Amino acid sequence: MKMKMRKNIVTELYKNAWYWIVWVAFLACIIASATLIYDHYYASHIARLPRLRYTVFVGRGARVMMFGSVLLTAYLSTADFSERTVQNILSTGVSREGYFFSKAIMIGMYTLLLYAAGWIAYGVAYTVQQKRFEIAVMPGEIAVLFIVAVLQLWVYCSMVNLIGFISGSQFITMVSGFGWLVLELLTRGVLDLTGSVDSSALRMFPINVLEQSSGKVVLGELYDVSFWISGVYALGFIIVLNVACCLYFDRKDIH
Repeated sequence: MKMKMRKNIVTELYKNAWYWIVWVAFLACIIASATLIYDHYYASHIARLPRLRYTVFVGRGARVMMFGSVLLTAYLSTADFSERTVQNILSTGVSREGYFFSKAIMIGMYTLLLYAAGWIAYGVAYTVQQKRFEIAVMPGEIAVLFIVAVLQLWVYCSMVNLIGFISGSQFITMVSGFGWLVLELLTRGVLDLTGSVDSSALRMFPINVLEQSSGKVVLGELYDVSFWISGVYALGFIIVLNVACCLYFDRKDIH
């Protein structure tokens, strides 16, 4: 079983390497992440408080990574449906569960790699600009911040993956995915302006978690339960969304 799953994942990765959109998405996110060092609003403050540079990437880069992850997931989760090759793949002996989970794991890997590439690009660009290497946040804090942030991105990817398997359409999946991001941003903005909802109640909004993590970095509260519990919420959503999607796909009539 493990060998089959590993083979399915390797096949997916090899196949996706031929899609130009994968390389474009990675390159665009890397370039966008590196250019965040030119955020003039924070520049003078970072000189006095080095920890703040982590908030610039996590907070300001959240939207870039969200859109990049959603784009990749929407395209890759529906590629076989658009090319009408799903039936051919399943006819080779690949189970529906094996096919789905190889897709889900692959998408999770891309999400992690995309975010890691963005972090590295930002760190290298900052080091080159400052002509020195410095780590203002402890390795343990960086690990917590990175894991929680990746899980927030993965929530969106799991949601988009579900839409993709249900609709089988790249257009519908992309429009729905980006539409959800815009709707969440608008909703969060309205709630913030009206003050009708306490900010702690918004911690289940993935993009809100990423943006609010800026304060946790500056105040040194990354080990605080209120922050890592957001990662637990995200993991729960990921599991529920993927199990629901797998159950649906197992019963879906594929033409």
